[in-house]
Amino acid sequence: MLCSEAEEPFASPVVGAYDAFVEAFDTGDEYETVDGMRESLAKSYDPVRNGNIVLVLNKYDIFTENDRGTSHGSPWDYDRHIPLIMYGKDVRKGVEIDDDAVQQDIVPTLAYRIGTDAPVTAEGRVLHEAFETRDGERPKVAVMMVLDQVAFRYLDEYKWALRNVRKIARDGVSYTNMRVPHLPTVTTVGHSALGTGAYPEATGIVGHNIYDPDLDAMVYAMEGGSPQYLEAETFADVYDRSVGNRARIVSVGGADRTAIGMAGHGTMSPGGD
Repeated sequence: MLCSEAEEPFASPVVGAYDAFVEAFDTGDEYETVDGMRESLAKSYDPVRNGNIVLVLNKYDIFTENDRGTSHGSPWDYDRHIPLIMYGKDVRKGVEIDDDAVQQDIVPTLAYRIGTDAPVTAEGRVLHEAFETRDGERPKVAVMMVLDQVAFRYLDEYKWALRNVRKIARDGVSYTNMRVPHLPTVTTVGHSALGTGAYPEATGIVGHNIYDPDLDAMVYAMEGGSPQYLEAETFADVYDRSVGNRARIVSVGGADRTAIGMAGHGTMSPGGD
């Protein structure tokens, strides 16, 4: 548990409690250094929307209000280590890549291949190594499919359920060191990162529920099925505006929090439709 009573709003609980954190928390061997955990927490902190206490649970511990079993959201590798599979024209064939990659790399890569700008808050890198050439033909359609809560190890542990996913991985590019770099590793936060290429400190989506100072209350981050609390533009927002609103953007998910952070703001975005 990290807590801080620092007066400066940017002095996050991560910074304020660093010494206590090092002394009290054993990160094991899944972060190269304690600073790795510290950086993940710091980039996931919003001085308005976060609480003053950040809980980091021990491995395999979860908070739950039901008896349906486990969930995801922890800082540990069983939640952070995820698959990244790319397939399509000009994508290399049958290749495993062990370069480090993070969720925030996907938006800059899409922008590069489509030939448009990424949102200004996007922080990831272009995954050039996944492509046969840097001068390939621009795709007419780009599809991003997310398997929520699917860890990298599931590709082996659940072969019977992921046969088609494994086939695409064999026929395209599969990254073996893809990580979720922010915390918590929950759906609302992750899908907003996938849609924007930004960290929670920029998206404002720091959890399923966030603090709204105007209401002085905790609210659902996608309250009313709306992107009103998403503070960063998505790739879809930027691309649609760049082509004069001629883009066809479709985002479908099993819950609103899976779709909204990836689709964007629509008419709520300046110049959007």
